[in-house]
Amino acid sequence: MMISLTHRYLAQITIEASSAFAINSGKLGLLNDNVIAKDANGLPYLPGTSIAGVLRHSISEEFEDEIFGSPGTSNSNDGFGSRLIISAGLMVGKEGKVIEGLEPVDFSESFYSNFNILPLRDHVKISSKGSAVKGAKYDEELVFKGSRFVFELELKGSKDDIGTWNELLDILSSPYFRLGAGSRKGHGEFKVVPTMSNQRVFDLRVESDLVDYLSKSVSLNQRIPRGAALEINNVGHIPSQWKSYKLALKAKDFFLFGSGFGDGDVDQITKKERIISWNDDLPIISNEEFILIPATSIKGALAHRVGYNYSKLIEDFIESPKNEYAPDTEINTDGILEKLQSLIKWDTLTTETSTEVFEKLVKKIEEFDPFESSEWANFENQLMDEKANFMKDQNSQDESNEAVKALFGFSKGSGKEHGDESSHRGNVLISDTYLRFNQGFEKVFNHIKIDRFTGGGIDGALFQEKAYFGKGDSFELEVFVHTAALGDQFIKEAWENTLSDLVTGSIPLGGQVAKGHGFFSGTLNKKQDEKNTTK
Repeated sequence: MMISLTHRYLAQITIEASSAFAINSGKLGLLNDNVIAKDANGLPYLPGTSIAGVLRHSISEEFEDEIFGSPGTSNSNDGFGSRLIISAGLMVGKEGKVIEGLEPVDFSESFYSNFNILPLRDHVKISSKGSAVKGAKYDEELVFKGSRFVFELELKGSKDDIGTWNELLDILSSPYFRLGAGSRKGHGEFKVVPTMSNQRVFDLRVESDLVDYLSKSVSLNQRIPRGAALEINNVGHIPSQWKSYKLALKAKDFFLFGSGFGDGDVDQITKKERIISWNDDLPIISNEEFILIPATSIKGALAHRVGYNYSKLIEDFIESPKNEYAPDTEINTDGILEKLQSLIKWDTLTTETSTEVFEKLVKKIEEFDPFESSEWANFENQLMDEKANFMKDQNSQDESNEAVKALFGFSKGSGKEHGDESSHRGNVLISDTYLRFNQGFEKVFNHIKIDRFTGGGIDGALFQEKAYFGKGDSFELEVFVHTAALGDQFIKEAWENTLSDLVTGSIPLGGQVAKGHGFFSGTLNKKQDEKNTTK
């Protein structure tokens, strides 16, 4: 590739986390399973490689190798490096300035002390039976919603690269732009802050541009010389490969998205988190905590109902499953029964048989040890194999559903047609939702297990939870689905039927749903020009 690199496209971009996020360090913490990446000052940061990976995955295929480099062919030297330079994203601190280099951060100060103990999220995989899957419980550390970071983006090229440059900037403001882990669980949503971002195109053949480019400071606190405001052209624009579903939900009465622990009064409380807001470009961590409706809770409920709706559409019923499970081996107990029958010899026993004969026979039966026989060992091994196969089939029930796999992804080996080494991430994007907390709307529910024999309470079986009365609050939820997942008409119908179930109150969300909590109703809008469906 021979390109005259006469131009430098440079942007200094400030982005704000619209939801909590996690770019993991790969290390385990004392209190949690995943620890976020931190810079030399002990504050969260965005590695340049994370930003580069998302940009490369999102940009048009025709520009991918041209911008990010190519190794070339094995028999030639036509490889070349990336033309895009991306800095790390550093956090904007208390004074509204980027904290860069080595700075003495006072973690006892009211603002920075919040970064000593970051928000934690608990996760557990729920099986088709509604219970936790063994070994699928973990937690992770996240960075506050509202945190801001600044990074620089530079593209080396020519005047003809203006279209490519604009496409890169558009990706950063797209609704599907996510950074870090758990992007399909509601984490990592960001938005560009245009008032705190600027850009400039330098033509190095022009002396004034060359001087400005060479004199530019590397500090992220220094704006680009004579830079212009960053223009965002696609705010609110939904790319053609994504479809938007907007839901407005209101709780019918109480709901509980559990925190996993209690307080001094009850055993289970509502999950709440602090967020960062901005006033005159200065950060403020809220004194109050906001009620969190995690996207992962909504995603799990939707995934299970999609599996049900899809199976109903294709008539895959439990009485006549389309992929009926058949044991690989036939369990045979004839060898054990024959040995026991020969030992007892029923045909020799009569009413006149002496007590002594009976006592000897009982003793032989008591001393009979089936574990010494090879037939029993084979029988036991077959039972264990069948149990393992049955549990594997139960735990992967949702993963084997074609609609669930198309919409929510699948792990390695979950589908024979995809191959044991194949996997795919989900095609559904849901964001976390935060509601303002009103202490007067909380209610304590007491529960006790009753001894059915005495009619009294069982010792140690008294517990309580604080549920939240959300009938007065409504919230909006926007869900994005990649159109590739909706190509099958049955899958599309199952998905849209599931959203209709949600707004009609047929799908409870959160915890303690068997006790009546978590029912919502509302409206669903699939397109801007379609009429809302009110329930």
